[in-house]
Amino acid sequence: MASSEQVKKQLEQLTQCTKEEERYDGPKFSPPLYVQRYQQVCEEIKGCGLEIKQIADFGCAECKLLQRLKYLRGVQRLVGVDIDRNLVDWNQNRLKPILSDFIHRRETPLCVQLFCGSVVEYDQRLANMDAITLVELIEHLHVETLAALPNMIFQQLQPSLVIVTTPNKDYNVLFKDLKGMRHWDHKFEWTRQEFQNWCNVIAAKFSYLVRYSGVGDPPPGSESVGRCTQIAVFVKNKQQLRKSLMIESRPYELIASFDYPYEPKPHWETQLLLEMQYYVCFLCKQYEIERQQLEADEGSGGEVTACVKIPLKKLLLFPKISKHCRDVEELRKFILSTKQWVLDGKGCSILITLDTIQESHFFDNGFHVGNGCEENTGTDEAFLTSGSNLPLPEEEELWT
Repeated sequence: MASSEQVKKQLEQLTQCTKEEERYDGPKFSPPLYVQRYQQVCEEIKGCGLEIKQIADFGCAECKLLQRLKYLRGVQRLVGVDIDRNLVDWNQNRLKPILSDFIHRRETPLCVQLFCGSVVEYDQRLANMDAITLVELIEHLHVETLAALPNMIFQQLQPSLVIVTTPNKDYNVLFKDLKGMRHWDHKFEWTRQEFQNWCNVIAAKFSYLVRYSGVGDPPPGSESVGRCTQIAVFVKNKQQLRKSLMIESRPYELIASFDYPYEPKPHWETQLLLEMQYYVCFLCKQYEIERQQLEADEGSGGEVTACVKIPLKKLLLFPKISKHCRDVEELRKFILSTKQWVLDGKGCSILITLDTIQESHFFDNGFHVGNGCEENTGTDEAFLTSGSNLPLPEEEELWT
């Protein structure tokens, strides 16, 4: 087990690696180049047009890319793999669920796992990855490891999407004080042509399509050197069926595993029912407040009706209801299917009796149900312009 000082030294070396281009006299990047790389990887995954639920990041190190990947819609499993156990163990806290993950829960499950292992060792727990990322990894590999990498990634794991980033050697001429390579641990750095030759051979051999991009634009007048970081995006040929390997192998050491809290989004009918219960209760509460004020007003000779009539058109003015039902007819059919409310003779209004409103649990149940609804995506101000004398309370946003 390495000492804390050894781990600290390794972390400092790693930080130099992720920010290597910032150390030299030459172009500066904003945002920093490593941030641009992470952003571009996320954009490539979002825009690939594939269903990406499981992603593995080889050479995960500080786990900063995984931190970003967990926010991608639809992702349900993230796996980080690195050969350096101390770095993985040291940085695992970056991926633990935090307070906001419990307050604003995901709609789908998410499991994040960190392993210590080599990129050229097959582990059956990574057999079903939809996407694999190799961000600034290949230039750190020895010749024999680099030679074995394509077979492991593209033949044995066979993900639908592979993203590889590496320094562009052509760009190095812009770093005036750079001697040799950008980082002490780099085994090589490739020109754009060398990198594309390597990628093209892999794509042809394993039936993938590949395209190229990059981040870190050169300054005006130096466009010929390309971008500072070059990126290859491999997409598996749709005509090539994915073959699952039946190999029992688990050489990786599991360092950490985190399951994020989630709460599945209810079916639209369930969601609409929750909203109806909330708004019917809300309108009845407004009536009850007015009724109590009327009774307390000794000078008023007004009459108190035996029931509250809530027009369906009035309910459709609330965006959370109208987004599920386009018109009165659709809302009427839904109400009849629930059998929770009584409609008037014309089927245009909900009738709530005074006795029902005065039951002690009526408002508690209604507002309790409403608390589970999603965030307000619209405004209830339309209700105010409909001629009703029932104002909406300021605290309503806190209930929804």
